[in-house]
Amino acid sequence: MTRCRLCSTNDIDGLVEEVAQALWASFPRDVAGTWEDAKGYWQHVMRGHARLTINLLRDSHTSHDAGADSHV
Repeated sequence: MTRCRLCSTNDIDGLVEEVAQALWASFPRDVAGTWEDAKGYWQHVMRGHARLTINLLRDSHTSHDAGADSHV
């Protein structure tokens, strides 16, 4: 039985951090700079967006796939 990282993570804070950094990286460099440049407020905002996104995906993922043995 293979479970996706979204469903099986034991480190939600680590996943939030990874998603937050990926969200930040999706902005053009000339607008956003590096994750380290973001600091304080913007890192907090991106972590909030990441946590919300993860929660929404987990809720919809598990409710639509209840009882499934594996996820993509």
